Amino acid sequence: MNLTPLTLETATALLSLANAHVWHMDHASGHLLADAATLALWLDALPGPTQLPLAELRPLVHPSDWAALVGLCGPVVANGPQTATVRLRNRHGAWRWLKLCAQVVARAPEGRPTHSVGLVSDASARVRQNMHRQLQQTFDSA
Repeated sequence: MNLTPLTLETATALLSLANAHVWHMDHASGHLLADAATLALWLDALPGPTQLPLAELRPLVHPSDWAALVGLCGPVVANGPQTATVRLRNRHGAWRWLKLCAQVVARAPEGRPTHSVGLVSDASARVRQNMHRQLQQTFDSA
């Protein structure tokens, strides 16, 4: 059996099946870089820009989750894969959860991250199901 090599188009199609989207972080400029549809997922908006300063997300990110986001995208990032689930306010004012996975792929000679890549997916349904299950268990045990 001969398998064809994985192409960028195939990889992108596989990720979309899993509701995951690729993003990049340029640590020097502080910008998230992605295709318009991926940044639309971050912003809960129609596709638009392909670059977004991380600071522009601050008003949308739950205050308790900002440190986790900066831990993935900021000036100091640990080695190896990093994950976080962060809440962002949607355009209707409700919270939604994004699951982020990232890894630094390039560092400056002194060790500072210069470029990271990551995946983002909407985890809202999973988080709400878990919350509902926990609430149901609380009522069932009462």
